[in-house]
Amino acid sequence: MYMPTSSDESIRAALAAEKIENEITCPKAQAICKKYDIDPSSFGAYCSSMHIKIRNCMFGCFK
Repeated sequence: MYMPTSSDESIRAALAAEKIENEITCPKAQAICKKYDIDPSSFGAYCSSMHIKIRNCMFGCFK
């Protein structure tokens, strides 16, 4: 079960700024994490909780 964190607002703002709504590629997710200084694990958990699909995972984690 996903528990909201204080970083949720920064993740939501980053996704809004990048115009991401329903899905994102893994390379784009990594670039956003780097650009906005967001922990990738928190980013992934947030996307999962908000039903934002992560596509083209470079590690084969997401299909």
